[in-house]
Amino acid sequence: MSKEIIVNAGTRETRVALIDSGKLVELHVERDDQVTGSVYKCKVANVLPGMDAAFVEIGLERNAFLYAG
Repeated sequence: MSKEIIVNAGTRETRVALIDSGKLVELHVERDDQVTGSVYKCKVANVLPGMDAAFVEIGLERNAFLYAG
């Protein structure tokens, strides 16, 4: 049983793959401009009760969509 970690780092994206016995077990992709998975202090801009969601101000050009369901 051999395990391998492969890292591919570019200027705007980094990819990390975990290979176990020749099979892909995990794949992680991180982009410089990606905000998904980050933690932000925010302010609720407007609530969408029918969608169980809200738009929140996180300090970027556009508000972020936050699903609460």
